[in-house]
Amino acid sequence: MNGIKENSHLQKLLDDSLKKYSDSDFNNSKKIALQLLEESFKSKSPFFSANAYNVMAMNDEAVTDYVSAKEKYIKSKEICLKNNYPELLMLNYNGIGSTWVLENKDYETSNKFYEKSLHLADSLEHVFKHDVIVNIVWNQLDNEKLKSVSSYINELEFITTLDIKKHNYNRTLVSTAYLLLARYYAQIEQFGLADSNFNKATKTLNKLSLYEQLSEIYFYRSRYEEAKGNYKEAYHYLKEHIKNKEIFIGKDLRKNLMLENARYRLTEYERALIDSKRESLLMEDLAQSKTKTAWLYSILSIFLLLVIIMIYRENKIKNRLINTLNKSNKDLKAAKKEAEIAAKIKADFISNICPVLK
Repeated sequence: MNGIKENSHLQKLLDDSLKKYSDSDFNNSKKIALQLLEESFKSKSPFFSANAYNVMAMNDEAVTDYVSAKEKYIKSKEICLKNNYPELLMLNYNGIGSTWVLENKDYETSNKFYEKSLHLADSLEHVFKHDVIVNIVWNQLDNEKLKSVSSYINELEFITTLDIKKHNYNRTLVSTAYLLLARYYAQIEQFGLADSNFNKATKTLNKLSLYEQLSEIYFYRSRYEEAKGNYKEAYHYLKEHIKNKEIFIGKDLRKNLMLENARYRLTEYERALIDSKRESLLMEDLAQSKTKTAWLYSILSIFLLLVIIMIYRENKIKNRLINTLNKSNKDLKAAKKEAEIAAKIKADFISNICPVLK
């Protein structure tokens, strides 16, 4: 029963952390994830430990700390591989792929992880495959691999048919699919299809304050019009790009400054958490050391007792030998004295007989 209560508590922490993340409250999202990590370690719940690392990585990625994000995605991945959590592993691979391209512009390594994520999404029949496909195509377009992109056109077309009325998540995904199709058709000079998809990408985001996404669409539309020599239109879309970018930056400037402060505070928080864990481990080590020391003292005491017994026995034997040798020496001295007396008697006897014989 306690296990169920613990799991429900850990699940609530996970849900709260994800909710804060979806609200762009990265500071509190990561704090809750750190709490989840600590409590999941204590209760030996690897599933929640893996999720904690994954959410922490998502927050790091959101504030552009790609090195830290990659480390945490990899930690989550290792737990998933050890305990067989394929759905979470799918998210890990996608996250690692994103950090490789965002941090290093390493498209090849990034795509390897995206492909692993896509393979898992296919095997699980998970809708997350659409997100992974968008990431793969974006990579290939940036890396000018048009032949690779062509194999995903049908998938992108399917994504544009998703229901956008339920929530904004699908809306941004559909808009991105239209943008990628527009970029692809622009590069292969199918301008009619490019124009159509650029317009659909913009229209999908209508009446929503998604300034970052709109800014991105206008940026690529401006480059497209410039490449065609339509400088007036290019200038118009460039202005739209700048306008939406400024609204986005203005709207989020305070939040971004708060994120920088949050990043610093969280670094300190993580350090304190690590120090706390080190202290805990140290106490465990000391406790184990005390036990080991007690055993060592016991063993040494027994060993010393055996040595003392052996020394006592050796001394006893040695004293016996000394006594035997002393007695032997006395006997030898007595025998030697008797031999000397006998030799003198014999010499005196011979000396007395010799004159008579003469």
